Parts: sequence; C-alpha cells; structure tokens
Amino acid sequence: MLKAVLFDLDGTLADTAVDLCKALNIILKKRGKPCQTFDAFRPIAGDGAGAFVRQGFGIDDTHPDFEDLRQEYLTAYDGCFDDNPRTFDNIDRLIRVLHQNNICWGIVTNKSKRFTDRLVPKFGFTVPPAVVVSGDTTANAKPHPEPLLYAAQQLGINPKECAYVGDSLGDIQAANAAGMISILANWGYSMNDTARQTAHHIAQTPYEVLQKLGFQAA
Repeated sequence: MLKAVLFDLDGTLADTAVDLCKALNIILKKRGKPCQTFDAFRPIAGDGAGAFVRQGFGIDDTHPDFEDLRQEYLTAYDGCFDDNPRTFDNIDRLIRVLHQNNICWGIVTNKSKRFTDRLVPKFGFTVPPAVVVSGDTTANAKPHPEPLLYAAQQLGINPKECAYVGDSLGDIQAANAAGMISILANWGYSMNDTARQTAHHIAQTPYEVLQKLGFQAA
C-alpha cells in the first residue's frame, strides 16, 4: 500500500536551470571565457555543480583545477540560486491531491543543504514536505539508495510503501535499489534511454504521476 511519494528537486519539482546556468556564466566571464547558452546546459541542470564545471571548462574530475572551480561555481550559485524560483506547472496541485488521499510527500535531492533549506520554502507549497533530504544529509548521495532509505526511515514508512519521482538515471537507479516504485519525470531535464528502460513508470506530466499511482487528478 502506497503511503508516501518522494521527489527529486531540480528538473522534477522545480525548474532551476536558469539560475544554475547563470552561475556557470558568472565564473566563465570572470576567467575570460565566452558565456554559454542556456539550451546547451539545460540537459545537465540536475547533475550537480561538477557537471557544469566539466562541461563548461572541458575538464574532468582529475584536473588539478577541478575542485577549485567547483567551489567557485558553488559560491557564484549562492548569489543567484533563488533569482528565478519556480515549480513546474501543476506540481502544487499534484501535491494537494496526494495530501487529499492521505499520502505524505517529501524531497530527496543531491543539492547541498546550504541551498535546499533556503530554496524549498520559496516555492510556497500548499502542503509543506514531510521530509527533505539534501545531497549532504547522508554519507552517500544518489544514485546510492541511502538518501531515499533515510527519507523513508524519517517518515516511519517501509521503502516498499514509497514511490520516488525523478528525471535522471541516477534517480531511477536510487529508487530501484531502495525497493521503491520508480517514476521517470519525462518533463524534466534528463533524456536518458536507460532511465526510460529501467523505470517502473514514465510520466509525461505531473498529472500522469497521479494516474500511474492510481489517483484521480483534482
């Protein structure tokens, strides 16, 4: 019996790509490099600061400047992370329907707690999340299942009674490993064939999440 639905944040609940890309262009400009277009980076907007550094500077994690650039990116993002806070269409209505059916909801994201704790309240969810797990809340981040299992533990719910909705392969891998129902948010950033093949369900819109779970949209 389903008791909770957990969600990824970036690219699933919220469209944060504009501010994430803005932070990259801040440090590119600072270092005399050409700014990048939003469209070029939107597909990786849910993959974390390291992804922006790798693609923006054409380096990998072993490069001697990688960690300094990642920290510089995070500092830039700290100055613009809430410039354009918005959820995807009908997310709040989805949450209200879950609440009306006595299903609690929460957030499990790889975004650092320093951003999550300040950003989530700005979305003005009608029903606040019952649990929020950030990328540094547990020892391991997604695709490891630990953050999802921790969220279920905080809710006092068996993981098998939870669904997890996310837009990336890492989200689906984490949900499957945790024994949860995995739902790919196909309105998000990531377009990964493996995620489509391994998710229990694919939802084109937030309303379809309700349909996949057997609820009627209000």
